[in-house]
Formats: sequence, C-alpha cells, structure tokens
Amino acid sequence: MSRLNFAFASACLLSACATRPAEKPIITAKIVDRIGRQCDAVESRIHFAANALPYASFVLKSADGSEEQASPPSFACIGKAIAAYRYDVYGYRLAHEARR
Repeated sequence: MSRLNFAFASACLLSACATRPAEKPIITAKIVDRIGRQCDAVESRIHFAANALPYASFVLKSADGSEEQASPPSFACIGKAIAAYRYDVYGYRLAHEARR
C-alpha cells in the first residue's frame, strides 16, 4: 500500500506542476465584431501584425452629437468586454474623424 500511496501522490504532484494557470483567450475577428455590436460602435476591425498579438480598432459615435468626445458608455463597454481577452492594443476614434 505504501508504494501505491507514493505513486498516487507523485502523480498528483507532477500533474500540478504540469498545468499552467488559465490564460485569457486571444482576441479574434468574431469577438471584435461582437464587442463592436454590443457596445454600439459604428465600425470595428481586427488587425494582425507579425510576431505580435492581434489588435483592435473601433469607431464610436460621439456622446451628444458633438465632434469632441466619445460616448462614455460605449468606451467603458469596450474596455470591459475586451479585458477578457489577450490583445496587443486597442484604440478608437470618433465617427466624424473616420470620415476624413
């Protein structure tokens, strides 16, 4: 019995050492699109760079129709939603800036 207990304990210790803490999933085009729709972005895109994580960009409506400030709820929504994934960076611009 002592050998059986030792073998079991060794197997448990080895499996614990072999497992990695859970990592966030890498962001995908489908996820960026879903985040954009969910957070009321005018446009959402994913970009890929060599040897780096993907990055996302969003075009947001302005808060009150002015051309000065992003809608705080949209910006906060994107920040919260994208935090669940691994990405390089994300950025945004306002809809009036995207037309130029």
